[in-house]
Amino acid sequence: MYVTETGMVCAVGPNAESSCAAMRAGVDGFQELPFVDNSGEPIIGGFVPDLEFGLRHEQRLAELLCQSLSDCMAKTAGMSWGSVPLIVCLAEPTAPAPLAGDGNQMIAEVEKRLGVRFSREHSQCVATGHTAGFRALQIARRLFQAGSEHCLVCGVDSLVNARTLHWLNQSWRLKTLENSDGAIPGEAAAAVLVQRSAHDADMNVHVRGLGFGQEQVNVLSQEPLLGIGLADAARAALADAKIEMHEVDFRIADVTGESYGFKEQELALQRVMFQVRESLPLWHCSDTIGDTGAAAAICQLIWSYYAFKKRYAPGPYSAQFASSVSGDRAVAIVQSVGSAEQDYIAA
Repeated sequence: MYVTETGMVCAVGPNAESSCAAMRAGVDGFQELPFVDNSGEPIIGGFVPDLEFGLRHEQRLAELLCQSLSDCMAKTAGMSWGSVPLIVCLAEPTAPAPLAGDGNQMIAEVEKRLGVRFSREHSQCVATGHTAGFRALQIARRLFQAGSEHCLVCGVDSLVNARTLHWLNQSWRLKTLENSDGAIPGEAAAAVLVQRSAHDADMNVHVRGLGFGQEQVNVLSQEPLLGIGLADAARAALADAKIEMHEVDFRIADVTGESYGFKEQELALQRVMFQVRESLPLWHCSDTIGDTGAAAAICQLIWSYYAFKKRYAPGPYSAQFASSVSGDRAVAIVQSVGSAEQDYIAA
C-alpha cells in the first residue's frame, strides 16, 4: 500500500506541505484559548486560526475535514471519486466531545460541502481515537485485496472545546502553570490518498507493516505501566514488514507531552529492540500542533511522507506509534523506496 497524495490543516499550516515544513522547523501554533483553567489562567492550545470558536463541534470537524480533503484532492485531477472509498477517522464514542449522531452523517456532510460522491459500498468511519488512522489503513489494505485501486483515508479531531478541556483539566492531563506533566490540546484534519501499487519511479512511500495491541494500563489508570500493548503492536507490525526494530531509522509517536507516553515508548522499545543501534530519533507532532486526537496517526504519516520526499529523514524506515485513551495500540512501519532511497541526511 502506497501513499499517493496528502492533505492537512492544523495550527501551523493550511496545507500538508507548509504544516510539515513548520513541524520540521519547530514552529508551534500555540496561543491562548478563550477558556481558563481552574486557577483562572488562560488555557494554551493549538487551533486553526481561520475557524471561529462559535462553530458547533460537528460543524468545526466538518470544516476541518473538508479543508484537508480539498488540499489532497486538488492534486489528483481526473480522479473518479465515485469508486474511491472514504474512510473517516474519529474520536472514540466515549470521548468527552464525541460526534453527535451517526458517523455516516459526517461523510454525507463532507460530500455535500465538496460536491462529490465517494464509494457508497465501502465508505465508512473508524472511531478509535488516536489509533484510528492505522486501523483505517488496515481496512484500506483489505479493500485493496478485494479489488479496490485507491482509498482516501482521513482523520479529524478538535480538543479545543469546553467539554474536552474540562475533562482534561479534571483528569489532571491538561498542561497548565500548575501541571507541567500534561497535554497541550490541538486540532487538525489530515488526509492521504493511498493505492495498491507503486506510482512514482523516483520515490514511493510504502506502508509496509501494520500491527495492533491492547494496553491494560491506559493513561487514566493508577496501575504500573509495562508497555505490553504497544510492544505487541510493534512486534506485529515489524513481523508484517519483515524487518527488525534495529533496522528502523526513526520513530514518530503521538506522545502528547505527558510522561506516560514517553515512558510507554521506552518500555515498548526495550521489549522489541534486540540489537543496539547508535541512535533512534523520536519525532512528535504535538511539539508544534498539540494533541490532535483522531487526526494524529495520519499527521504522522504525512510528516514522514514529506521527510522522505524532501530527503531530511534519517533513513528509509520509519516506525510510527499511536496510543488511544481506551488502551488500543497501533504501529505502522513506513518505508521510502525508489531510485533515491539512499539519499538521506541526518535530521
